[in-house]
Amino acid sequence: MTGSERVFLEALQTPHKRPFSFVDIIVACCGLLLAFACVALLGFGYSGAGVPQETDPQSNGANAITQDTKTLYAVVQNTAGYYAELPLNEETTLEVTSSLGTNILIVSGGMICCTESDCANQVCVDTGWISQEGELIVCLPHRLTVQVVKDPADAIPLSA
Repeated sequence: MTGSERVFLEALQTPHKRPFSFVDIIVACCGLLLAFACVALLGFGYSGAGVPQETDPQSNGANAITQDTKTLYAVVQNTAGYYAELPLNEETTLEVTSSLGTNILIVSGGMICCTESDCANQVCVDTGWISQEGELIVCLPHRLTVQVVKDPADAIPLSA
């Protein structure tokens, strides 16, 4: 018997160790199941799917989360006090003029925004579209507020 034949026969007679044992396979499967469960529970890449969203053409593509706007109102107040209540489900434009200046408000698609103002800081215009109960648009130079409420009687009154 030659040396290479002897090595070959010895290799056949020695038990081969498997690269993975049965326990290794079970542990690996449990780890994969745990990883999938974590991804499912934590919502890997959750983007709010299922939340109704509406894109307004004047909002530069920003999505506004909307709710039932049939009962929501925008209450507009200025230095004279209560000025107007605007249902958010009716398209309208309102010009609010006082001795302090002018603001243009637009209601569209269940939302309201101040599109123009002659105030210096333009915070009211930069606020953008609002549609959720409790949200506000404020123009401090003109002492103007716009509040979204379910009932106009719930609007917080301005003090002079």
